[in-house]
Amino acid sequence: MRTTSLYLSAIVIIFLSACGGDNSRSVELDRREAALAEREKQVDSITKDYQALLNMRDSLSHIKTVQLDTIIMNAPWTDSLVGEWESRLVCISTTCRGYVIGDQRTEHWSFLSDSTGLYLEVTGKAKSPKTYLAKASANRNELTLKEQETESASPASLLSFSEISSRQIRGQKRNTGADNCKLVFSVLLTPRSK
Repeated sequence: MRTTSLYLSAIVIIFLSACGGDNSRSVELDRREAALAEREKQVDSITKDYQALLNMRDSLSHIKTVQLDTIIMNAPWTDSLVGEWESRLVCISTTCRGYVIGDQRTEHWSFLSDSTGLYLEVTGKAKSPKTYLAKASANRNELTLKEQETESASPASLLSFSEISSRQIRGQKRNTGADNCKLVFSVLLTPRSK
């Protein structure tokens, strides 16, 4: 009987120690799960901060680009361009119907600017004036001209200057016409006599 009670006591002690061990394992497992959940929250927070920084970087680079474009676009004309000019355009290359090399045009050009941008107003013989929105390149020797009045998506012209002085301006005007044909004119501008 004594052995039986000894065995019974041993079984109770083993059972209690086993239950106590499970409890400590359960507590340890809960502690590790809580630590893992905390780490996941930290990683999520770091990921959100990183994404916010990327978005901020992208928006700042976009703002810099817009500001540079705006500065170039809204900068006033150089003193050598401001005013009214007589233009002589001579066709030097063409793939367009109705134009031949040697065709000549004379027009009145006015370089204008206001708070909204730069403009070139062109008046030909017996034609109403056309106004072009001008966007200057960074080196200011090239202008992209887009007709302001047209609703259609007419292609832009490129006006590049090779010589700029107070007495004359020389360069080229490149147009893309209907059917993607190309026109190149040599340009000579002289100050308009008043």
